[in-house]
Amino acid sequence: MLRRAREACYKRSSLKEVPPELLERAFVERGEAVCLDDRYRRVVEFREHDVRGEPPAGLFDLILCRNVLFTYFDREQQERHGARLVDCASGSGAHS
Repeated sequence: MLRRAREACYKRSSLKEVPPELLERAFVERGEAVCLDDRYRRVVEFREHDVRGEPPAGLFDLILCRNVLFTYFDREQQERHGARLVDCASGSGAHS
């Protein structure tokens, strides 16, 4: 999943709801794929992290979490680990 995210290349049909002006400005064609321009892609950092461990250092603008947290963990773990993700995004540290 991280490899695919880092590549940031998509079938044109996957981007049909992206406004044309954004497609023109932020994406380039590579063969049959449409890829996010390197000037945007290189400012994004991708990390793999186990939510059960210590939270990663720093603040994040966006955190994507696979559904495993909300599918396989019990409610108490969902609330505890979910709150820690919120802290990483907000910097509040209120739930740590």
